[in-house]
Amino acid sequence: MTTAKYDSVAARWSEEAYADGATYLSRRAEAIATLGERLSPGDTVLDLACG
Repeated sequence: MTTAKYDSVAARWSEEAYADGATYLSRRAEAIATLGERLSPGDTVLDLACG
């Protein structure tokens, strides 16, 4: 598996893919922070929500 094909769009993805990227991402961050196990500094989150 390679991620190279995503490198060119990754930096601007949120600005281009969502009408209000800041609100969308802040809601997702809140869900991550409040649901499930508590995260510690340095933890990694695998985001499988696509589409």
